[in-house]
Amino acid sequence: MQCRKTRPEGKPRASCRLPFSGRAALSRDRRNEMNREPLKPISDEHRTTYERDGVVCVRGMFDQEWCNRLREAVDEATRNVDRYEHTGPSHSENFVSIIYLWRHGGLFRDYILSSPAAEIVGRVLGCREIRAFQDHLFIKPIGSPHVMRWHHDMTTWPMSGHQVPTLWLALEPVSKSNGRLEFVAGYHKKLVDEDMIFRGSYLKGDFGPETAPVCPDFNELREDPDFDYEIVGYDLEPGDSVLFHPRTPHGSGDATNAEYPRVGLSSRWIGDDIRWKSREGAVGVPGMDSLPEGKRPGGDLFPLVWARPGSEAAA
Repeated sequence: MQCRKTRPEGKPRASCRLPFSGRAALSRDRRNEMNREPLKPISDEHRTTYERDGVVCVRGMFDQEWCNRLREAVDEATRNVDRYEHTGPSHSENFVSIIYLWRHGGLFRDYILSSPAAEIVGRVLGCREIRAFQDHLFIKPIGSPHVMRWHHDMTTWPMSGHQVPTLWLALEPVSKSNGRLEFVAGYHKKLVDEDMIFRGSYLKGDFGPETAPVCPDFNELREDPDFDYEIVGYDLEPGDSVLFHPRTPHGSGDATNAEYPRVGLSSRWIGDDIRWKSREGAVGVPGMDSLPEGKRPGGDLFPLVWARPGSEAAA
């Protein structure tokens, strides 16, 4: 499934990007080279598609300088994986999965605090403000047999609410041949309505509540005439991104026939309705010894990055 290109409608909207603890994220010379606001307006079609399907393709919002510099940062990260304390449960010799790179500074931090990502998320979701949560680097090398089983992300986080989406940015061309992500469009609504989360399964074992149902293998349901949902995937060029809901099931195939490695930088964001909530089987958050139950995430670990112009946070 291809995503329609956004047609510019009028002038770009005002943006309010906030400093992190009073420190500029990008040096002056870098600021002049990489765009800090989306290159095109977020449209009503983006918002409608996200609400309906739980996933939307957002093309061409990042300039190529972001992609070029981030690829350099990715090369450095893969040479020095031990520098990063947190690898994902799917990390293996056939798949790179590194989390919380932005907390180590450098260009990953610049991306979180000074790229268009937070504004894209805020405008698609209609939030008043967006806080940074997590970044996650995924690399599927050429020839990798790694298959990402179907799952959704809400299983792993000790939070309540719905506005904690993932923005997956392509840094190399992405297609079915190198294991593009696929999504069950609209299935998030069923999970939200039933307040259901799935138990997932990775290389390092199951995660999520033991009493929760296991995430279905949607590949088996793909050709079932009684299955009422469409499975969608997007071919991407560097700088294209996919934004998806925390309860949208997704998975990916292998890269055994790939011409390019599949390199994606996910960023995860906190919107207006997110509160801390203890959850059986959830993954701990580095830097937090205990959860302030029912409170909104905040402070230096979850900095405010973008606020809608005219909102209290932007004042």
